[in-house]
Amino acid sequence: MNFFSTDTFLDALAAARFPGRRCQPVLVSVEGAVYRVLDVEGTAVTQVPFLDLLEPVADAAPSGQRPLGWIPVALRGNVTLAEWRSAGAPPECEPCPYLRWADYPATWDEAAQRLPHGSDIRRKQRKLEGEVGPPRYVGDDPDPAALRLCLEWKSHQYRATGHLDQFADPRNVALFERLRDAGALVVSSLYAGERLAAVHLGVADEGRFLSWIPAYDASLQKYSPGRILQHRMMEDRFRRGDREFDFLIGDEEYKYHYATHVRIAGPVGTPPLSLRARRAAKGVARAALQGTGLLGGAKQLKRWLRERAQAR
Repeated sequence: MNFFSTDTFLDALAAARFPGRRCQPVLVSVEGAVYRVLDVEGTAVTQVPFLDLLEPVADAAPSGQRPLGWIPVALRGNVTLAEWRSAGAPPECEPCPYLRWADYPATWDEAAQRLPHGSDIRRKQRKLEGEVGPPRYVGDDPDPAALRLCLEWKSHQYRATGHLDQFADPRNVALFERLRDAGALVVSSLYAGERLAAVHLGVADEGRFLSWIPAYDASLQKYSPGRILQHRMMEDRFRRGDREFDFLIGDEEYKYHYATHVRIAGPVGTPPLSLRARRAAKGVARAALQGTGLLGGAKQLKRWLRERAQAR
């Protein structure tokens, strides 16, 4: 079981997304594994924005738990980075790269030598200091403006890159506000003098740090404030004794610069008939589009439709 099955996350999800409705955590069984999810008036919630993936509850017996036919994104495996690169992703699966600190040297000075772009980051820090102000790292920033600006910057990034703006939905904003109020959200920030340059929203979960929402002031992009903040944050988490730095779901290239292992996330169980029918229709359409030059546009439309469905 991971953070996305804890009372902290499920309570915040219920309050932010399903206010006034009867919600409770329940155990469900899928293909011999048990998962802890939010039940909303009899319906198990297994797919909403920012619920990255579900992991089985350790030592929980499937017998006696509510059977569930399908979970769209759950833990399917755990491999080394080398194994992932050689074998690739199973069908319908996505990577969750993470760094296991036990695979790095025991001291930070030695571990930092293994991290990429060290000299470039130091050069950018000097440039930031000389032209804007001295960099200052705050491991958990209490200023409400840090959280607010992080969500605003991320919202702008979504729109600028053609993605659905998840933070245009006030329910998603409320989720992170409630997690912060509950003391679960770690708001790390980088200042240049008195100016906020970058913010990161993460979660410390039993020795596993979840790297969740990074954002930065786009007008300072040439100084790479997001990379500077990430390097400072990784040092902070290393010194705190974390076991892992988890980049969560997604195959962004920068994650592989740091990762030592990859969790494999994908569907478990049998999809409902309606979904299987839609997939079959998409397969026919895909075959028709092959060679026409329209497949790239169809993929972009598919991504947009998936994001719209998750935001409901």
